[in-house]
Amino acid sequence: MDWAPLMAALAAEIARQDDKHGPFTGTPLGRSRLAVACLEDETRESRDAWRADRADPGRPHLRVELLQAAAVAMRAIRDL
Repeated sequence: MDWAPLMAALAAEIARQDDKHGPFTGTPLGRSRLAVACLEDETRESRDAWRADRADPGRPHLRVELLQAAAVAMRAIRDL
C-alpha cells in the first residue's frame, strides 16, 4: 500500500484543525481531558457516518470522519 496519499491527507487535516482550533491548551490534566473529549466526539461522528454510509460501498462520509478522528488523536499525542 502506498501510504503517502493517506499521510498527506492526515497532515492536511491536522493543519486544518490547528488553524481552526489551535493546540490543546491548559493544565496537563485539563488539556488531556479536552483531547479525549474531542476524540470521543469524533468517534461518535464516525459511528454515525458509518450508519449513514453503510449502503454506499465507497463510504465517503465515514472516511472524512475517520480522518478527522485520526487527526484529533495525533494532535492530542503531540500536545500532551
